[in-house]
Amino acid sequence: MRQAWRSAWRERSFRTAMYAAAVAAVFLAIGIPVFFEHIGAKPGTMPFDPYMMFRRPVDVTWLTFTVLYGGVVLAVGMALRFPFVIARGLHAYAILQVLRMVSMELYTFEPPPDIIPLIDPVTAVFYPG
Repeated sequence: MRQAWRSAWRERSFRTAMYAAAVAAVFLAIGIPVFFEHIGAKPGTMPFDPYMMFRRPVDVTWLTFTVLYGGVVLAVGMALRFPFVIARGLHAYAILQVLRMVSMELYTFEPPPDIIPLIDPVTAVFYPG
């Protein structure tokens, strides 16, 4: 595994990709809290959802984040031997976050009145608000 990373760092394209991913990570880390503050103050629409008329909310916070972070740990663990896959994954994550922010800006939803908030146990450490 170390040899793969040493070999990858020798390639200019890999270094450029990793530096670009680092810059994107810094911008996202700074911009996401500001963006969510903006979205939280913006009025949204409540879509019609007939399914929710017959169901009560269920707290699945720990199940959700166990599956989410379990998948992330598994994927990263399997991809560590392949540096270019890690670089591609970091770029994909940054693009996903930007597209998510754009879609939330274009069409903002109001939360249901009886929503159970999903509080991410990992990001709550970095973004306690």
